[in-house]
Amino acid sequence: MRTVISKGCTIVVGAAAAFALTLTSAPFSSAAVPVPVTLPSADSVVQCAGTEAITYEPGLTLTPRQVTLRAEGTLGPCVTLAGSDYSGGQITFQGSGYLSCSVGGSSSGTAEITWLGGERSRFTFQGAVSLRPDGVTILVLTGEVTSGAFVGEKVVNTITLASSDLTDCLTASGLTSTSGPITLNINPLV
Repeated sequence: MRTVISKGCTIVVGAAAAFALTLTSAPFSSAAVPVPVTLPSADSVVQCAGTEAITYEPGLTLTPRQVTLRAEGTLGPCVTLAGSDYSGGQITFQGSGYLSCSVGGSSSGTAEITWLGGERSRFTFQGAVSLRPDGVTILVLTGEVTSGAFVGEKVVNTITLASSDLTDCLTASGLTSTSGPITLNINPLV
């Protein structure tokens, strides 16, 4: 069993991912009585919708090559029991991988969320790209929060990238940017 404490809230996480919430007026009183609650989606501590824009250097072409990724996005609304400080924020990530327009690929790097309340969550990620026949690309980043809010929790960031300019993949400079909606989940590691 683990206890996660944030801004007057104690979330107790058991092996079966059961949660209890304790609100206290004094800082983290052990006399508080836990009240069982249900999280918004499965075992998520935080679940956010949002948008993200990604740039590629060099651009993606039909031939796989080493590419640097950079992204910025907005999170919100977020559903969480951790309080309104985590109801939205900004996300950035940077990384690299062996990628192309034709076969997708994988990447790794680091990311940071700056929450509305000012706290940050930093995480490392591994990403896998899945290409779909209708021109929609799904990028799934998974990792673990390494510092800041929610340290030790699992992160899954799913980005749906619809590019209207796939013909850029045929040029020497390649496809240099994409954007789309994201779903970010921060879950307990069990």
